[in-house]
Amino acid sequence: MKRIALIFLMTFVGMTFVKAQEQMGVKNVKGNFIEENKVKLSWTNEDVGPYWGNPECDLITHENAGYNNGWSISSLHSGLGSLGFAADHENGYKVMEKFTCYEAFYLRFYLYEGATPFSTINEAYITIYDGDPLNGGNVIAGGDDKNRFLRGGNANIYRVAENDFSDVSRPIFYVDVDINELADNHEEKTFWFVASFAGTLNSDIAQVHVVPQTILGETTTGEARIYSPITDWQPMLDVNTQTQQGIAIETLGYEDAGGVVMYVDSCRVYRNGELISQFAPDDYSSVTFVDEDAPHGTNIYGIQNVFCSWDEGTSMVYNCDVRPSYSPKNAYYIKVINEEEPDAENPEDTEAWGITYNLHWDMEDEIEGENIKTFYNIYRKEASEDNFTLTMSIPKDNNNFEFSDTRPIGSYEYKICTYNVYETGSSESQKVMFEDRGFLDIKEADINLSVYPNPTDRIINIEMQDFSHAEITDLTGRIVGRYSNNIIDMKTLTEGVYFVKIFDTHNNYTIEKVVRK
Repeated sequence: MKRIALIFLMTFVGMTFVKAQEQMGVKNVKGNFIEENKVKLSWTNEDVGPYWGNPECDLITHENAGYNNGWSISSLHSGLGSLGFAADHENGYKVMEKFTCYEAFYLRFYLYEGATPFSTINEAYITIYDGDPLNGGNVIAGGDDKNRFLRGGNANIYRVAENDFSDVSRPIFYVDVDINELADNHEEKTFWFVASFAGTLNSDIAQVHVVPQTILGETTTGEARIYSPITDWQPMLDVNTQTQQGIAIETLGYEDAGGVVMYVDSCRVYRNGELISQFAPDDYSSVTFVDEDAPHGTNIYGIQNVFCSWDEGTSMVYNCDVRPSYSPKNAYYIKVINEEEPDAENPEDTEAWGITYNLHWDMEDEIEGENIKTFYNIYRKEASEDNFTLTMSIPKDNNNFEFSDTRPIGSYEYKICTYNVYETGSSESQKVMFEDRGFLDIKEADINLSVYPNPTDRIINIEMQDFSHAEITDLTGRIVGRYSNNIIDMKTLTEGVYFVKIFDTHNNYTIEKVVRK
């Protein structure tokens, strides 16, 4: 077989996307210079106030003590050794514990996924019981077959061992889960949940972990249990002290249940301490604002929401920086068509076939005077998808960087973004993209080949010296036809894109993309 490689060389200049600390009210603030003196800001609003149904779910032990005095810290203590416990749905892990609430609408869980700075969690499977599930409790809401994920994002908390506050390998994310069946629960009651979560972070091991409660000076923090495919249900014990742990959750609800229902009346935007705009947004959940006359350089923006509630107006302030950021440079990828043929019975086995992308890039010089922790976020988008998905986040630890990804036959785009954590905020650069469409048109120069007509409504002709046979695969890599004749009738195939693998008598081959119309 032939191994065919193609190298693309590209250089880029990035722009800034900013994500600042999150508080109730305004979330996910991002900003970047879209022109020399024009800044675009975007953020989302939440309209439900916090209610701690169980106020003993401590998590933060050190306010604003994280990297560069930024995020808060959830630190191990008292000889504890477990940073988190697996709750990964795809790998068969679950957790359970009891909680107390009334008039609750959502449960908020705190999770981490290894070293990725952005959450990829998009699935949450929750079952609510009226008592201990292992001792006669009855199901009153939810189930393993329904994804109840509502929203999620950075909690701006690091989970660290003891007092290493520079450890940024476990950023904590929040995930809100719908439990509206408990909204009519007007008396305080105790329930149990069984929960598992899933995301898109690639790994062969359980990636999503729940964060146990962190109560300074205490080693036993709850009655949680954990399920694995090997051990069944067991107490959730700390690895060092063998004491049972609890799971840090919040319940979010209404009014006298401890929270406040707040509706955004208007938004105020401050630049460097000066009010520059107040307006009623068209979309109250997702807001965009363009500062048409922003000074070039670093600007600090403040977002203030004015709310209406059952009681009285209230507001939340949320600051973010907009500044230059690092950019990848000298970026290129090496693309290799793997030698092995796909397994027709297991087309998802991408380790044995498909395309391997080896991405390489360098880093721009660091910003003078800034102490920055840098990650590289690798995003991938398939031809059938509308949005990019975070595939991997790689911490900066040298001056040359690479990432390998093996995918089935298809069409993909990649982008590399730098994600920088500053003393006063963080930013993600504008996308740096590798684009590949129809890459299977690659063929050796010494092969005299012609495939026509293309597109075709039925018949294709193959002209090639020493032709032997041909195979046709669909976009998933499934073989849909084998032919010993160089005139192929595609009448049985539906309209779409196919790949024709053409062999000569020496068993060399090339691949042509053909459109059946």
